[in-house]
Amino acid sequence: MRATIDGVGEVESELLISADGGGSAVRGVVLPDIRAQYAGYVAFRGLVPEEQLPRAAADLLRDRFTFFEYPRSHMLVYLVAREDLSVAPGSRRYNWVWYRNADEETELEPMLTDRTGLRRESGVAPGMLAPEVERVLREAAREQLPWPMRMLIEATREPFVQAIVDLEVPRMVHGRVALLGDAAFVPRPHTAASTSKAAANVLALVEALEAEPDVTHALRKWEPGQLQLGRYLRRWGQMLGDRSQFPDRGETVQW
Repeated sequence: MRATIDGVGEVESELLISADGGGSAVRGVVLPDIRAQYAGYVAFRGLVPEEQLPRAAADLLRDRFTFFEYPRSHMLVYLVAREDLSVAPGSRRYNWVWYRNADEETELEPMLTDRTGLRRESGVAPGMLAPEVERVLREAAREQLPWPMRMLIEATREPFVQAIVDLEVPRMVHGRVALLGDAAFVPRPHTAASTSKAAANVLALVEALEAEPDVTHALRKWEPGQLQLGRYLRRWGQMLGDRSQFPDRGETVQW
């Protein structure tokens, strides 16, 4: 098969692997009608170096995976490595995620419009949040969050936001083209499974190709199990998210 790749030109191969993320250009070619579906809420996020969080809050949150849940929202906090990958105590960063409902018609648009006025597709990067959106976020934190998490957001210099979406493809194989990772399924972040799912896709594909020298036959055998995994994670993430953000919907997931 032949494919034209920007910056590379035309290439020829037996197999084209599309692992280009949730905004996959390849998926847009082979499945042009598939679109991510907004889930009804967003995730505000931020990172705070350990030394920049006031001691009272740091002592409470350090070395814990902390949740705060209240009606139609929840927030979680945990420690992650520094930019240089150091995990030494005192040099790590607090990572926080605050899920907030946002009406698609009236609230999502300004949240995804950055400080330059550009409407982003799925999220606004650190340092680019519109001033009014950031002001509302910090005001909501003062009004709705317990003091350790309120202090965490106050210490965050560059909060950012992502829209939570669901995406599922009916097929991962299109001739000699294989969709992997978020190019095929975008589970909600509550599953903490996007990276492991992509790795599972790849490892299973390697095994299939080693066992079956014919690429088209190998892909045919590989696809069913990967579709099952993707559907499971999408539905699991939907159940976890909706149970928190939209409890009145009840258990809507069909297994």
